[in-house]
Amino acid sequence: MTFANTSDISVVQTIVEELEDIEAFYGDKAYKSKEVDELLEKNEIENEICLKETQKMTKDERAAQREIEKPKHKIRAKVEHSFARLKPK
Repeated sequence: MTFANTSDISVVQTIVEELEDIEAFYGDKAYKSKEVDELLEKNEIENEICLKETQKMTKDERAAQREIEKPKHKIRAKVEHSFARLKPK
């Protein structure tokens, strides 16, 4: 966990370096970048970061991508809900 003012992407390298035996890396589109993709590939970690939708995509392309991304979102949702319970009320 990081402070709210810490960007998500700035901690990826630390996570990869500090944690052992990472098989896959899941994250929302805030983690998506060429540098992160290369870092995960270099360390032989399965890249399960959600893809960004673009304005150039057609309605059909967007629907197809959303269908492909569903399994990633289901796993992310479980994690996000766990963190939501940690927030003070």
